[in-house]
Amino acid sequence: MKFQSIAPDVKLGKDVVIHNFVNLYGCEIGDNTKIGCFVEIQKNAKIGRFCKISSHTFICEGVTIEDNVFIGHSVVFINDTYPRATNSKGQLQTEEDWKVEPILVKKGASIGSNCTILSNVTIGENAIVGAGSVVTRDVAPNTIVVGNPARHLRFIGEEKRLFLAEVTEDFEILSTLREPISDYSEGSNEVGEKNKESNLNNLSSKIIKAAIKVHSELGPGLMESVYHLCMKIELNNMGVEYRSEVPVPITYNDHKVSDEGFRIDLLVEDKIIIELKSVETVLPIHKKQLLTYLRLADKPLGLLINFNEVLLKNGITRIINTQRY
Repeated sequence: MKFQSIAPDVKLGKDVVIHNFVNLYGCEIGDNTKIGCFVEIQKNAKIGRFCKISSHTFICEGVTIEDNVFIGHSVVFINDTYPRATNSKGQLQTEEDWKVEPILVKKGASIGSNCTILSNVTIGENAIVGAGSVVTRDVAPNTIVVGNPARHLRFIGEEKRLFLAEVTEDFEILSTLREPISDYSEGSNEVGEKNKESNLNNLSSKIIKAAIKVHSELGPGLMESVYHLCMKIELNNMGVEYRSEVPVPITYNDHKVSDEGFRIDLLVEDKIIIELKSVETVLPIHKKQLLTYLRLADKPLGLLINFNEVLLKNGITRIINTQRY
């Protein structure tokens, strides 16, 4: 005997397989789709053909799943950004108190087990959402996202192309390091300043090459501490001198107010400060912060490197301490 609750208004296609302890009402399910145990699919949800919905999954009203989609175990869809039990009068909410916010999963996508998909999201064709991810915004087609919140990891089947593109575009970064990093100050020794500039540019090139190597091997989406350790390995391999987690004291009006106002992630040859990030977006405050570090530590050049980018070129910012020139 099968323990199923299938309402009369459910539209089932041909050869749909439904396992025990399933609750379906007001939904539509396409041909040859398989529904696992302990699945609930609410009204106005639409499931396409040749889909696999694994056990313990909840598909709420407003969800549209196109053909050939895989849904892992215990996946939850949410159709309300700000859910509440009661309305402004303190009464239990009814359908009139809120608006369904839709979700679209496009053809060929796969969603791993234990994922949560928030409302107003589209998951693109053939995209893969890693197990345990929380999807808070649209997922591009043919991409893999992971984490909480879900972030881009890489493109599907395009690792080689991406590697070549990254190396090609990052060559542009290395080329820009040959440009002057600042105007020469009046009365300065121009030859001496040019030598300093050349040394800084050569050193910057080595640092960025190390970052490219790390990013190519690991990709985006990891913790900053991981990239930090790997950068140390690459700098060691290049024979570049550096110090890690360097404490910087703070002096104010000739008074030492702190033995450790901040720590420099990496200080290369006592000249270049490297600030490592693995964030979704580099904000203006991150750049201002590095400039503050440069001035307080009295160093000429800083590199802000955000490894959480598909192409590392988009994650590198050079900050110049103009007070040193």
